[in-house]
Amino acid sequence: MAELPRYTKIELLAAGTIATVDLSLAEEQFIVTTTGNVTLVGNCTISPTGTAYEGMTIKLKYNGRITTNMNNVDVFGTYLTQEQLMNNCIIECIYIDSAWKVTVLVDDAVYPRPTSSEQEITIGSTGGTTLIHPSRNSEQIFLTGTATLTSDFKISDMGAAGGAIKNGASFYIHYRANVTLNGNDVEILGYKLTEYQALNGGLLIIAKYTNTEALPTYDLTVIEDKKISGTSELIVEKFLVTPTQMGELNSNSPLLKAAQGTGKIIEIIGMSITNDFGSIPYVTSVGTVYPVLRYVGGGVICTFTNTVFTTTSRYTERGIPTVASSELYENKGIELYCSEDPTYGWSYAYGDSPIYVTLVYFINDVS
Repeated sequence: MAELPRYTKIELLAAGTIATVDLSLAEEQFIVTTTGNVTLVGNCTISPTGTAYEGMTIKLKYNGRITTNMNNVDVFGTYLTQEQLMNNCIIECIYIDSAWKVTVLVDDAVYPRPTSSEQEITIGSTGGTTLIHPSRNSEQIFLTGTATLTSDFKISDMGAAGGAIKNGASFYIHYRANVTLNGNDVEILGYKLTEYQALNGGLLIIAKYTNTEALPTYDLTVIEDKKISGTSELIVEKFLVTPTQMGELNSNSPLLKAAQGTGKIIEIIGMSITNDFGSIPYVTSVGTVYPVLRYVGGGVICTFTNTVFTTTSRYTERGIPTVASSELYENKGIELYCSEDPTYGWSYAYGDSPIYVTLVYFINDVS
């Protein structure tokens, strides 16, 4: 007789639940459920306990039905959305680079990021303030309307009234309105649209919350909203740069992402660089040697700090794209470069650490 798999049941209660997943039981089935439909009055947290190793995968099968009621369900550091909590899901948690990456699979379809709740807001002439929920992992907001404003329109988060803001929580705000400011403002999480932007629309504002600063803030990226499918979907891709390739920076810089063809632009909206430190730093003194992400042949996308090269422990740094106009870089790949020619004396030849570059991008078809 075949051996039936063992499983551990985790029940989420209306009052809130704090549960742990024993990593020593990684081969077990974990079932997350509720008794009937549940409306939360407290937060639920499922977190790992024990020692994780690189590549460890934990799968949780969710078959509950939960109304969040302004509360949160946190699984391995990621908040599930209201939409996910009303559907059967497989929650896959993979330990990568000392952190848990959580992917939610619904009806056997893999979402590149957790499925998001959506809301459409029509901007009226009288403006006003719209509050958005700060604790969701990902929310799509569509702004429409053709009004002439008589007072300001603003989008803010709910703050403490909406529950704790999750570090890394993101909002994708599609500004598709055509509003005449008339001396007033359209302000989105602190970003004020210009008169031209407000009137012409077609913007995607990506707002990522960070509490690493003295005062928690939103990192904002404003790009053109292409509103196209397929290759325009956000892609997250990780690239390895070996110590040998590091020694060839500038003279033979590693190509991270190849050119996509005539009429196509790789639009970078976010990035990070990690020095997975081995035993010898690439640079032994602080100076003007910086890693640079750029379009092949020119067009600096982001300049990281010197710490990426001088660190003597594992180090990750995030970047924000600063390229003036990506339209100039049609059919150009992405490469890692250096602010100085390594042959001018910095100790690149002795570094022994792999460098990982993670890009968040989409392909903009301008043909």
